[in-house]
Amino acid sequence: MHLLVNALMVIATTIASENLGEGHGNGFDWKEQLGDPNKAGTHAEEFASMFNLLDHDKDGKVHMWEAAGGLGIRSEAAAKRVLERLGGLSSTESGIISTMRKYQYHDIPPVPDHPSIFIDRIVFKARESLLNSQGEQYDDDTGDVILDVVVELRDYFEKYKCDDRAPPDITGDSSMSSMPSSSLTCGEMVNREDPSTDEVCAVLVNAGFCRFTCSVCVKEDHDNRNQGKGARTTEAARPGEDAEEEEGKRMIGTYRIITSPSAMQRVDDATGIEEELTVLVTSDWHSAPWYQIDGKGMVGDAVTRYRNCTYQNMWNCFEATGDDAVNCLLTGRHDPPRSFIQSHFDGYFMAAFGVKDDIRAMHEQKNVIFFIGDTQVHAVSDKWLNGMTPWVVEQDIVNATLSDILRHWSAEEVFFTPGNNDGPHNAIFVEQDNGTKAWARLLIDNSIVTNSLGWNYTRTLSEGEEIKNVSQVDFFRHTGYYVKKLPYLRGPPCVGNGDDNQCGGCFAIITNTNLGLHHFDQMQALYADLERIEGNQGIAYLLGHHPWIAPKMIPSRYQHLMRGVLSGHIHQAETTTPPPELFTQVPAISQNAEDTAFYIAKIASSSSSPSSEDQYRISVDYNRDLFVYQGEAGAAPNSTMWQLRDQGGSENHRSHHQKLMLIIIGSVAVLTLIIIGVIVAIIRRYQRHRLSQWGSVNNLEPSVTTVEEVRTAERLPHRHHLRQQHQVEEEEEEEEETLGSPLATSRTFALQNHPNQLNTASQ
Repeated sequence: MHLLVNALMVIATTIASENLGEGHGNGFDWKEQLGDPNKAGTHAEEFASMFNLLDHDKDGKVHMWEAAGGLGIRSEAAAKRVLERLGGLSSTESGIISTMRKYQYHDIPPVPDHPSIFIDRIVFKARESLLNSQGEQYDDDTGDVILDVVVELRDYFEKYKCDDRAPPDITGDSSMSSMPSSSLTCGEMVNREDPSTDEVCAVLVNAGFCRFTCSVCVKEDHDNRNQGKGARTTEAARPGEDAEEEEGKRMIGTYRIITSPSAMQRVDDATGIEEELTVLVTSDWHSAPWYQIDGKGMVGDAVTRYRNCTYQNMWNCFEATGDDAVNCLLTGRHDPPRSFIQSHFDGYFMAAFGVKDDIRAMHEQKNVIFFIGDTQVHAVSDKWLNGMTPWVVEQDIVNATLSDILRHWSAEEVFFTPGNNDGPHNAIFVEQDNGTKAWARLLIDNSIVTNSLGWNYTRTLSEGEEIKNVSQVDFFRHTGYYVKKLPYLRGPPCVGNGDDNQCGGCFAIITNTNLGLHHFDQMQALYADLERIEGNQGIAYLLGHHPWIAPKMIPSRYQHLMRGVLSGHIHQAETTTPPPELFTQVPAISQNAEDTAFYIAKIASSSSSPSSEDQYRISVDYNRDLFVYQGEAGAAPNSTMWQLRDQGGSENHRSHHQKLMLIIIGSVAVLTLIIIGVIVAIIRRYQRHRLSQWGSVNNLEPSVTTVEEVRTAERLPHRHHLRQQHQVEEEEEEEEETLGSPLATSRTFALQNHPNQLNTASQ
């Protein structure tokens, strides 16, 4: 990755003078920029695979009615029923706002690794189109409207002036008009979960490349909205729609914000604590079976997997030779082995309670675990499994993970969220496939999801009919959505309700963000549950894996109930944003991350809090609550190495930047030596040229290789002249001595008054 940074610096320096910033989005070539839709790991494949999930009748086409139905609707009749229900909803029915059908309020700029946002856009556009046409497109003669993923992608990117042009092949054609076919796309070039991503993206974006992959498009849109450029206003709203318009503006996403801890009341700063609950906030474990400790196993950047993997050797660690590793040594940059995930459980209990290696003492602590999704390793597909069945492998990973969790917590203390790497990639609960069924069954069988609240829901069946009074467990089985009450907390005091079982309480709402914002059954259940919680005078927390989905699921009318919204997915940590959003970006446990860390949060009530809305918040700070793994690569997992992040930066960040600085210094040193070498070569060439000119004048051909030889050669004419002069003088002196000429007297006088002349001549 660092070699790539250096290479890109060369490219950026070479072409920075060209005006690469003009024309973003014009002539967008989706395949050239996003890659081959049939090639795993490209943006195009991710978009296309999600788009194809809308093909409910499996005829190879996505019809308008299929898009309007959204994910999980498997017939035209079911899609019609969803539209009828949306068309007949008032702004208050079951708490569902009518903006749920207006796509422009949910249209979010292109964000990498969030294909469900693209599907939301298509679904909301289709719904609004069909509802505005008053159903005329349902007729057999006019209803066969086919959507094209290429057209939809091009429209999407061009609307936001977004592109994802990759730099030219370093060894190939440097023309900006076309990219060599051998070049990588940005999505393949940039590992967005690698610690070096920021440096790579800084170089690429500065040269005008990879704006989508590096999240520039969504950042620019956010900045424009904050500056009033393109922000929506209510001046042109139709009568009675001001509330809808304001709701729509609120649902537009905000980019990640780092907040000062002084912006909110913290539990550990408060006095008069009345009740308190400790929470392990953790995400993106990516538990990796068949871990090969040299980091050179098959798969790619994120995964090091032993090639001869089988069901039987799933939880072994391997040497490069294929022998079992005595110690499961960490590479420091890949999805981690199971033992590493276990180590963060133990590290948490040591940090929070001072408990070490005592399972009974761990169970005695009043605490819960909020897991925000992504249990399984990357690359669980036929290509990498030696003939094993993917959903069976997924089931085994989740089963082992739950076994490890339940050694430390009871089932009522576990809040487990589906991510995009749980079950089928990006598609858990989209259909009732084997992977989805297995994942749901494990959570139900282990009593993590139960009917304890006694709440019922309405579900749309495949042929369009509705089924009411669906239990919590059955609704979860089909959507991945469920609600649990937090143990050990009474919650805010109730007024005018004598039934303690139905009054107050703190509730965790676990959502399946793989279904996006458009999924009718999940959104209706969410609004119904918020209404229940409000009626019971309780409060709520929302857990959703994708950070561009979860914060937008809460309507403004219920915002006062929320005490925290938590997401993972991007493998980075951020401080909780100020109220009313109270959004926390949770880091990863995987070592293929910018932040390999977890948060310890405190949920509490305090008599010193000035307002009831200050109570029971989840509010964590990057500098005060983040526990980072600071062990070295090449060592076994060590629970004592999960340590509170220093104010100056985590060990991960420090070591990374130190390495980067050494690379930069080394690069500068090498460049300096090259420059010095070039200068010396130029000087030598010039000296040879001078000597060649002198030799041609004096009929000499000396061989000059050093500066000293040049100087010696330059003195040759003068010495030759002196030797001739000295020879003449000696002959004259001999003649004077012989003849007694008066010239002898003058010669003697000359030698007495100018001795240097003789000395010089004799040298």
